Amino acid sequence: MSAHAPAARRVCIVDDEAGVRELLELVCASAGLSCASFDSAEAFLAACCTNAPECGLMLLDIDLPGISGLDLLALLGARRFAAPVVVISGALDGDKLARARALGAVEVLGKPFDVHAIRQRIGALVKGGAPMRG
Repeated sequence: MSAHAPAARRVCIVDDEAGVRELLELVCASAGLSCASFDSAEAFLAACCTNAPECGLMLLDIDLPGISGLDLLALLGARRFAAPVVVISGALDGDKLARARALGAVEVLGKPFDVHAIRQRIGALVKGGAPMRG
């Protein structure tokens, strides 16, 4: 993660699957964005309490061990986290989808996702494009 990148161009990735984090890091890099990656909600929260990575966008997996992505989304809402949050999941159901949207997710994407489509969406959201809903 570049220490000098503007917060608006930094993406925070929270996903317990290393391969997904690595793919999303490559997508961000190809769009000229820096990122900070975390393998759990707890790791993200610990970083925020010590040396907070400023986020212009968060990519958040729903199904995380420990604190779930939905629980983290609720906590971030209570803390008035300002960055848009895109929720991603390999196991979307109607209840999770509805809860993610109710908690403020600007978009919900299923795994696997199209790399080119997610790159365009990340770019649009980081640049302040209109919120999108999946």
